[in-house]
Amino acid sequence: MHRYIQIYKHKSKSRPVRHKQNEIRIIFSFIVPYRDRQEMIPGLIKNINKYYNNYEILIIEQRNNKPFMRGQLCNLGYQRSIGKYVIFMDVDARFLYKIDLVPKDRPMVMFTTVVQVKEDGDKLIPLSESRRLSGFGLCTAFSRKQFEESNGFSNLPIGWGCEDNILHKRANLIRMPHKMGHVWHGNIGWRGKTTKKALANNRKILNAERNKDTSHDSYKHTTGVNEIKNVAHQYDYNRYIIYSFEDIEVNK
Repeated sequence: MHRYIQIYKHKSKSRPVRHKQNEIRIIFSFIVPYRDRQEMIPGLIKNINKYYNNYEILIIEQRNNKPFMRGQLCNLGYQRSIGKYVIFMDVDARFLYKIDLVPKDRPMVMFTTVVQVKEDGDKLIPLSESRRLSGFGLCTAFSRKQFEESNGFSNLPIGWGCEDNILHKRANLIRMPHKMGHVWHGNIGWRGKTTKKALANNRKILNAERNKDTSHDSYKHTTGVNEIKNVAHQYDYNRYIIYSFEDIEVNK
């Protein structure tokens, strides 16, 4: 995991904003799980740097040949983060300035089934269909209190799929007010997509979550951010703090 911290005060060259205790005040923690896509990192940092102040970026890389566990990586990133708000996003996501792609009064999922997303991010995507769905993903933001009350991502889904739907279910369970926008994208750069078998298993996990008791007490011991073991090898490199996660352990 790479931690990149960039701090400004009113976008000037003045000193970083600090608490009375002389601690740096981080408002936003961007948590980015990924694997084998290091070439995307500079563009991500440059893009976020345009629009945000007082933030940190935690890039969590899974360095093994096991199935990519996005939910677990997001939970690990949260445990290391210090921001007031946490934002989970993909390494190929980009913020666009003053472009209303998802209207506030009509949240929707926009997706295409034919044209793939361009990795360089300079192409508009023709939409083959637009729908409203009860899910969210791509870039999900929580306050720390909200994320802990929902117990974060489930640690069970394998690969990429359904982990965001389960989190949406948990947010609804605690009656968390939210607005949703999701731009569907392909598995570009994955070097191995989630298998049909794994995706079918993830859907079973999602259905099990949906069928649970609607009382909040039933989720107190549900697998999530409270069960992740935060163990990593740490070393410093320039402006980064690197955490290498070869294996992820979940408390039983």
